[in-house]
Amino acid sequence: MTTVATWKELALRIEAATGPAASIDDAIWWKINLASSVYREVNGERQSDVTMGRFIPDWRPLSPYNVASELTRSLDKIVSLIERKLPGWAWKVGTCSVSDDAWLVPDFNCPTHGARFREQFGPFESGSIWDTGIDIDRRPPGNVALALCQAFCEAMATEALFSASDMASRHQEAKEKDAGE
Repeated sequence: MTTVATWKELALRIEAATGPAASIDDAIWWKINLASSVYREVNGERQSDVTMGRFIPDWRPLSPYNVASELTRSLDKIVSLIERKLPGWAWKVGTCSVSDDAWLVPDFNCPTHGARFREQFGPFESGSIWDTGIDIDRRPPGNVALALCQAFCEAMATEALFSASDMASRHQEAKEKDAGE
């Protein structure tokens, strides 16, 4: 399953969830930490191996239970994750008697990340997802963190899609350049 498909699948699982779910927290944790999910102890200190794929007898899996995240139940935890994995993205949440709402969008005016966003996502049309943001409306209300988790997974899928399409267009441009020479 591709990265985009995995994030979309997680967003669908959250959409179908009726409340906080440790299994979803774990799935998000593994998706984010897969590249560094094994460790070994050297002189009592943990060291991560990001190479994966090679067998090292004294390396052990890092359990998500060692870093229980509670992303689907804690607004503080999901906000912290957004700030770490999607720097420069603007977010907001709300709740009322009808729904929990979450909104997430790259902040094109951010002094630190705005230029990167404009380059990564290019010019956007009025009304596009980049103009209006990822807007989640969960009914009935009861867990705004779950709504923001869903928006986060949608944003990660979108970032992965743009990264993949950017790589594909760069590869195509390189092929065309090589063919012209």
